This record gives sequence, structure tokens and C-alpha cells, in this order.
Amino acid sequence: MKNKILLTFCVAVLIGLLCVSAQRNIMMPGGFGPGVSDLQSVVGAGAAGTGGPSEAVLFAEADQRGAHKHIFESDVDIGADIAFNATPRSMVVLSGVWRLYREPNFQSPYDMEFGPGIYPSILDYGISVIGSMKRLR
Repeated sequence: MKNKILLTFCVAVLIGLLCVSAQRNIMMPGGFGPGVSDLQSVVGAGAAGTGGPSEAVLFAEADQRGAHKHIFESDVDIGADIAFNATPRSMVVLSGVWRLYREPNFQSPYDMEFGPGIYPSILDYGISVIGSMKRLR
């Protein structure tokens, strides 16, 4: 349990640093920068289990840049958050498996599920708008 808490804390700190780096366009030590490929090992390491908490981070811009919103459980209306009033363009799934929906209240689902990983452009998956997001497992 202590290891999961420590890993969750470390991932949260890395995401915070990534967000600051992305907003300021600063290269972080260890190669974190536009593509954040080094983050993939952290995402994969903390995401193997499906019984624990789930987390995804939506970003307003491609390549994990701009304003962001953490999703821990299902969110019935992504756009209702005034602090995050952007159409998400990229995402990081830290843990869990998620389904995205075109409209709020889980209406008009996209056909695919998103597991742990870095998605630099959700447009590449044919997703132009996210109205809601459901944790599947």
C-alpha cells in the first residue's frame, strides 16, 4: 500500500512538473519536453493494476500542453468545469481504462477504450470533442 501511495505521489509531482514545463516550453531534466516519451515508463509502471484508483489527465492542447484537468472517476460533463473550459486535445491515462463520449451524460460514445499511456493528439483517434468520460475499470 505504501508503494502505491508513493508511486501515486511521484506521478502527480511529475505531471505537475510536466504541466509547468509545457506551459513555459521549458525542457525538463531527464528529457521531459514536447513528446514526453520518458513519462511512458512511469505511466506503465503505475498502471498495471485495475483494482486501485484510476486517473487520467486531459490537456487543452496537443502534446500535453496548456490547461489541464485531472479525472479520477467518471465525469458526466467535462465542459462544466469553468477552470477547464477548453476542448481537450491530448491526454495521459495514468491508470484504469476509460471510454470517451461526444456529449455530456455519457451520450454518443466513441468506439474505443483508452488504457494507460500518453496520447499526444486525440485528434489522431478521430476524437474532436469530449463531452464526458467514464471509468470502465
